Amino acid sequence: MIFDSIRKKFVELSPEEWVRQNLVSYLVKEKRYPQSLFAVETGLKLHNTQKRTDIIIYNTAKKVSVLAECKAPNIKINHKVIEQALRYNLVYGAELLILTNGIVHYYYQITEGKAQQINEIIDFKWFTLNKYFLPFIIKIAR
Repeated sequence: MIFDSIRKKFVELSPEEWVRQNLVSYLVKEKRYPQSLFAVETGLKLHNTQKRTDIIIYNTAKKVSVLAECKAPNIKINHKVIEQALRYNLVYGAELLILTNGIVHYYYQITEGKAQQINEIIDFKWFTLNKYFLPFIIKIAR
């Protein structure tokens, strides 16, 4: 068992849960995403089927900005995992996707419905500045 600080309860420490907990820790401690904006293992309805997303991160406007799909370390991140995350994102419309098995990590930025792989996940501060203030700054500079 491990205490999940997002769900505020103890959960079974499965291999996938280990990946999920480590990703949350990395995003909070290293990338400075506020823990209060996270939701873990939330339900979603997709084509009349109930599914679960591993991690979603809301922006300050309460819109989903990041969608993360976690797999156990022995599961390869392949096209099926990518397709799963993209299907889930049809519901959420997140701007960033994270796919990880704790060993291999893939990051995608979604722009105008197209996924482009990026090298690393963007820091929260930069993401927030880029998303909300940079267009404003550019407009003033013109």
